[in-house]
Amino acid sequence: VKGGSWCSDRTDCRTEYRKEGRNPSQGYEDVGFRVIQVLGGEEPEQKVELATLDAPTVKAELTSANAVKLSWKPVDGAVEYQIFEYCESTGLVRMLDKTAKNSFTVETTDDGNSYGYIVQPISYTAICDNVSAEYAVKANETKNKNSVKTITASAEYNSKKNSITLSWEPVDGADSYYVYRYYPDKKLVSRHPKITDKTSCSYLNAEAGKTYYFVVSAEELSDKKNYDSSSIVKITVPKGSE
Repeated sequence: VKGGSWCSDRTDCRTEYRKEGRNPSQGYEDVGFRVIQVLGGEEPEQKVELATLDAPTVKAELTSANAVKLSWKPVDGAVEYQIFEYCESTGLVRMLDKTAKNSFTVETTDDGNSYGYIVQPISYTAICDNVSAEYAVKANETKNKNSVKTITASAEYNSKKNSITLSWEPVDGADSYYVYRYYPDKKLVSRHPKITDKTSCSYLNAEAGKTYYFVVSAEELSDKKNYDSSSIVKITVPKGSE
């Protein structure tokens, strides 16, 4: 059952809200369908752009044999937080509860399965798209979307080759590096081939007048959808470049 009804809180009245535990063999006064009539027989085109909230950094602590405390810092714009349980063996996500606080204690069960937990910020007009396995945090683990070794890199444009070269200092213990293109309007990164035994890479066919953003890391980023733009290298290709 998704969404809310006449007796729901305001933040429940959206399709992203999921509630578990309804019995299919009985009826509920707040579960059903609403029928509408479309005037003229044609439904108008509608497009709603849903604003997104940042994913929180969640810390999970085992406080007793059957309790895990989740804690996180407030997310700008969030009104409440929905708490989800992720089962590694089945891949299923189950909503547990919601809270307006910045902590929540989960009562655990010893059923032989391994569980992770997800905290999803929501508001009246926005939501965080983080209900997936990559955001699940286990007990005694801190899940930070950018808790990897990002590297301060430099970028240089070569007009003769029409290329952008990224370079960086070697990191102790690292023999491979991950280089990403960053798209600030979407807070999205896309990975390029892994760099091995080198501390530089080049991009050909740069577009004149365009600004490029890159991220270099000694570890693979776990969250490519909501990167917080730390350690970004920015370069603008001069106009008139061929």
